[in-house]
Amino acid sequence: MLLRLSGRYGWRGVWLIVVGVAWCVFGVGQFFFPLPDNPWVLFQLLPDAALAAGWWVTGIVAILQGLRGDPHSTADDALGHVALYLMPAVRIASYGFAGLVSVGSWVAERFGYDGRPVGDPTAWYSALLWAMFTTMLAVGASWPNPQPPIPHPPARLLDDGPTP
Repeated sequence: MLLRLSGRYGWRGVWLIVVGVAWCVFGVGQFFFPLPDNPWVLFQLLPDAALAAGWWVTGIVAILQGLRGDPHSTADDALGHVALYLMPAVRIASYGFAGLVSVGSWVAERFGYDGRPVGDPTAWYSALLWAMFTTMLAVGASWPNPQPPIPHPPARLLDDGPTP
């Protein structure tokens, strides 16, 4: 099935379609099963419906970019890749901020501040995880479509003569 799709849309197109669908699924999860609130995680200040819409819109943009057609054209699909970066970037920034506030709170406590700790001490994990997602997106965005096109099915399978 992937070979058939890649023959129609190219490997970059298939990548955009698959990840775009995953983003739409993230949006469904955000809408119906929102994350519990973590302290100082800024994206959680937005309504769950707005966050879900962000996942849906960016996923649909990626899918539409992937479905554009000829896998061997020089058409630019950068808009689809940029759309895929947006929601993870929001999460990296939000979790990174919450983690930095937590570190600052810890440092302030060491210097005699006796208030309650603020921030999210576990946010570094989420920020790192979403940073890895963006790294995977960067790898996918760097893949070229094969040139010249790979025949589907390969020509040797179409030949009725004896195989060497």
